[in-house]
Amino acid sequence: MPTQFERAKNLHRRVAEGSDRSTQALLDELRTLVDELALTEQVISAILPNGKPHEFESVLWDYKEKLPLLPPQPTEEHQRQYRADIGDIIKDVVAFHNCYGGYIVFGVADRGSERVRGCTTPFACGDFNRRLETYTGCNVECLFRTMPASRDSNAPHVGVLLIPRRPAGVPPVRFIKKGPDKRNGTRCFNDETYIRIRDECRAATATSADWRLLHSDRNPSEKAGRSKRLSVKVQLPARDLDLVAFVGREAPLAALRTWLTDSRSPVRLITGIGGLGKTTLAYRFAEEVGQTGAGNIEWIIWLTAKQQTFSALRGQFVAASKVDFTSLASLYGAILAALSHEMPAEEEEPTLNQIADRVVEALSSYSCLVIVDDIDSLSPEQQKETVAALNAIALRTVGREIAPLIRGCRQQRL
Repeated sequence: MPTQFERAKNLHRRVAEGSDRSTQALLDELRTLVDELALTEQVISAILPNGKPHEFESVLWDYKEKLPLLPPQPTEEHQRQYRADIGDIIKDVVAFHNCYGGYIVFGVADRGSERVRGCTTPFACGDFNRRLETYTGCNVECLFRTMPASRDSNAPHVGVLLIPRRPAGVPPVRFIKKGPDKRNGTRCFNDETYIRIRDECRAATATSADWRLLHSDRNPSEKAGRSKRLSVKVQLPARDLDLVAFVGREAPLAALRTWLTDSRSPVRLITGIGGLGKTTLAYRFAEEVGQTGAGNIEWIIWLTAKQQTFSALRGQFVAASKVDFTSLASLYGAILAALSHEMPAEEEEPTLNQIADRVVEALSSYSCLVIVDDIDSLSPEQQKETVAALNAIALRTVGREIAPLIRGCRQQRL
């Protein structure tokens, strides 16, 4: 006989394949209720049919046995545990919000013959939302209500927390600082972006599939197409013929996905000896950004100083098909040309600072991912000058109210 876990897993699989129509209808109903911000008897009937919880949790609901509660005279240990318990709920809320929204039902145990235990603990939802905002910098307005678990007059009451769905086109909510400490020495959450997959809340950068979900519109089927994102303008070189498959680089790729959501870090440096695949990693990342529209990027610009590259298939160095810049001045010119923002004709011999100002102006008009490849092809003095200049430009264009993002990936061999 299959275990409860196996039954739940099989049911999730059937739902994903669309073969279980009744369960799919339940998920569709709940997605509509979430978008309507409903906290009604209809919600209870869906999540606790006939007063009984489902044998599984899903992408749209979660059961918890109790709400965190401080005793009348809490000790320091009580307060530490309370912060950790609230931190776990905050992580779940962010994960739900980043995907489809959903409901957390308090007063329902994970196992046992009588799983509905009831919940009479008061919950200050406004205070919870403010605490949530301190960890994310975002205003996620959750709603809370206590309701009877069924129409039975003797039915216990449960607490239901409604988490709204993040609207399509709105950037994902990311934790800007780590969560409270737990007893086992870990944190409730890290400074990452979380999503809800089936019954699990996890970091969204671990796999390409999770990242694509995070940056999809996530609209119900009847709303599909109403909020299509603008296509990303991609200027990448032709794919390297030596690149047969991209394998074994999930950790650094996940780190780049995390970095893209961090507005405090506009420049990312990828380093390593030659042949480790730095350019390949940056290229794969740029492809993902172009396909998903992650970070609300409008332009992806790839510029390289690489004059030759090693071909594993040929077993020798071959000339690069295109060299975009050989100095800081020519790099500025390549950025301006890519954005059709060249210097005005009346500027006959502009200084390097004037060209830099023009680059800032151009990058302040669009949200850009700029990849500058193989800076070490320049002389040591030019390398230092170029790195310092790119950092200065990034600081002038990122984080302003009007100016969009610039993301720089510089490849160097150290």
